[in-house]
Amino acid sequence: YGVFSYSNHDSFIDSFPINSSMMDFRDMIFNQGRIPYNVPDFGNFYNNKIGASLMRLLRNIPIERNTGDTKIKNDFVNKSCQILKKNNLHLFFEGGRTIDEIRPCVSGVAEIILNLLEENFDLIIVPIFIDGMKKVMPREIGQNYFKISCHRHKVKVIFGKPIDFSEILDKDFSREKKINKIKKKVRDSVIVL
Repeated sequence: YGVFSYSNHDSFIDSFPINSSMMDFRDMIFNQGRIPYNVPDFGNFYNNKIGASLMRLLRNIPIERNTGDTKIKNDFVNKSCQILKKNNLHLFFEGGRTIDEIRPCVSGVAEIILNLLEENFDLIIVPIFIDGMKKVMPREIGQNYFKISCHRHKVKVIFGKPIDFSEILDKDFSREKKINKIKKKVRDSVIVL
């Protein structure tokens, strides 16, 4: 089985506290296969040689956001499903960073869940809420890592209980309605944390 975790997205460096909260240091060194794959935006991290080289060393699936290209989205959904059959995956379900309030879930996240559940794949789905990273790396500084705040800031990473989507899957809804209901449940499951 795979563990599919999703969360809101406060800053460019949210993956670090989430991944370190999911594993202990020994696993990071000796059992790297448990480190979840992450999904950085291609435009943010792959647009220069140094960033692209670093990203290739990490467990990432880059995505081009906001293209409106159905093929790109479908390829991403299919690749994510294949990864979850052997590994863990973490996504920021809003498709970008949280601005003032948590935004709706993007359809690709709901499609990943629906596709795997329709295949009867034993998927563990865990919501996560992250808070406080905006103070460490505010949106205004962009990707200027030299301006990351070194002051002590309280960062919270809250893990919810695994979510069961079977009541949506078992209903005689259209695929579109199932996706919309999954999107709502994904967002709601993070908001309550």
